[in-house]
Amino acid sequence: MPSHTEQIKSRLSILDVVGSYVKLERAGSNYKARCPFHNEKTASFFVSPGRDTYHCFGCNRGGDIFSFIQEAEGLDFFESLKLLAERAGVPLDSIESRFSGEKDRLYALLEDATVFFTEHLYKRKDVLGYLEERGLTPETIKNFRLGFSPNAWRDTILFLSRKGYTPGEIVKAGLAIQKSDARNDGKDIYYDRFRGRVMFPTENSTGRIVGFSGRIFDGEARVSSESDIPPAKYINTPQTMLYDKSHILYGYAKAKDAMRKEGVCILVEGQMDVILSHQAGFSNTVGVSGTALTTEHVTLIRRLSDTLILAFDADAAGRNAMESAAKKALNVALTVKAISFDGKKDPADFIRDDESTYKKLLQEAPHVVLFLMAVLRKEEKDALSFKRAVQKHVIPILAVMGNKIEQSHFTAGVAEGLGVKEDILYEEIARSFSEKDSANGESTTLPSLQIVPVKRRKDRIIEQVTGVMLWQESLSEKILDVSLIHKTFTEILDIPFDVSLQAFPEEEKSRLLFEAEMFYANSGNLTEILEELFMNLREEVTKEALRDVLQKIKKAEQEDNQKLVLKYLEECKILTSQLNKIKSRHLNGVFSNI
Repeated sequence: MPSHTEQIKSRLSILDVVGSYVKLERAGSNYKARCPFHNEKTASFFVSPGRDTYHCFGCNRGGDIFSFIQEAEGLDFFESLKLLAERAGVPLDSIESRFSGEKDRLYALLEDATVFFTEHLYKRKDVLGYLEERGLTPETIKNFRLGFSPNAWRDTILFLSRKGYTPGEIVKAGLAIQKSDARNDGKDIYYDRFRGRVMFPTENSTGRIVGFSGRIFDGEARVSSESDIPPAKYINTPQTMLYDKSHILYGYAKAKDAMRKEGVCILVEGQMDVILSHQAGFSNTVGVSGTALTTEHVTLIRRLSDTLILAFDADAAGRNAMESAAKKALNVALTVKAISFDGKKDPADFIRDDESTYKKLLQEAPHVVLFLMAVLRKEEKDALSFKRAVQKHVIPILAVMGNKIEQSHFTAGVAEGLGVKEDILYEEIARSFSEKDSANGESTTLPSLQIVPVKRRKDRIIEQVTGVMLWQESLSEKILDVSLIHKTFTEILDIPFDVSLQAFPEEEKSRLLFEAEMFYANSGNLTEILEELFMNLREEVTKEALRDVLQKIKKAEQEDNQKLVLKYLEECKILTSQLNKIKSRHLNGVFSNI
């Protein structure tokens, strides 16, 4: 009987899995995309449907559907196996149970809590009425699994306890608060974190609930002075094993397909903004909840979209959040646009009142640089204050733009708008580039790329030949004479190919094979390419031998050994002659019969 992994792979192709995370484009018999695991401007991430594998030539990550999910979701192998098994419809009864691990138990707890909150919502006509007044339909309320937490100290804890969860687990899930009670001999007491609030379940990128955001409901959630929870409008799940707000975008799991299809992501601030956007058909909308946009958020967006539209609130806080978000997104070469609303409306209110105008705003959204220039020109009363505002708000954005062509274009436009020379503006950009982001104290630049040692030309050629060889051996109908490649390789390096191959780890072999297939599969002159590779390899080997002989001559001269000097001079003469022949022409017909 096929193993679980074999069954899953038979039902899910590499294109099915990877294509749900990144936008793939055909490249011959394979597909390419910008890598989801590191920031890059051009696509170096390739997927081979024939081999059910992927590889990025930028960050050197590669593997199958299981390793991809491990990387993309931050899971271990068993967790990725379960996720893909569920998607493929492959039962794992023999190796898992509902509570196979701590994370699984917390996922189950949060699912049960969601059902509990949903049941209480439908008992409260006044809360349902409020949601309907905000413009939500019954279908939308159900789709986003909205709920209501009872305005009591321990109702949620009691419900979950009856389900078999411990107080400690409820605390770990972020639904309860643990506190020492001096009136009870210092023993710990537990009470509900969310009370009297409209509950918005938060999903991770795979659609599993990892936390909640709770909005206070009018007349409810009265908090006593003994509580350490302030009566804030919104409270969110704290950092837990499952929930990290810097990695979570509200609505992302529901928005992925639309983001991938349209290549555009609309970013808003609140849950209601996201929900009403989806209800109105703008299903490529996601939201940041209780935090600024992070580089991890940008990575999620960039997996599926080339363009980001910022639709933040029209107040000062919304403007600051927009500028901070724009910097992070532009830094990784996303195209960033922005829109604003009349008065102090947020996107949710604007969509509810004037959906058609909102759609038009999105369609005509200007680049964020043009947006800010227009806003500042309208706000500032004189030329000097306008220039100072541009220096404060626009130049830091120009400084971090990862797309240097766009940076040059908009720098020229801003210089013209200010009536100053571009050189002056570039001086300001250079100064701004080294400064800290005033909005959050973080560097405006992303971490530096890791420096990779440069390989010798000889080693790189050996890798290329090895990749071609591995690729040819994997084919049922080979293009080249494999035995002749072995023979030529051994003759040049004086090492059998099989022995040389042992020096490569398995993952490196996979990379080399993948690379050869990517670059040479659609080549019509593979014979000539391999002849060129072997010619270059022979040249490098001869140069290496010549360098060794020259060192020997130098040593023999130092030792005044004329006999060795004459011997090595003769070897040097032969090698020099060989090198000249190699440089003047290709190898004579090495593969003429292939």
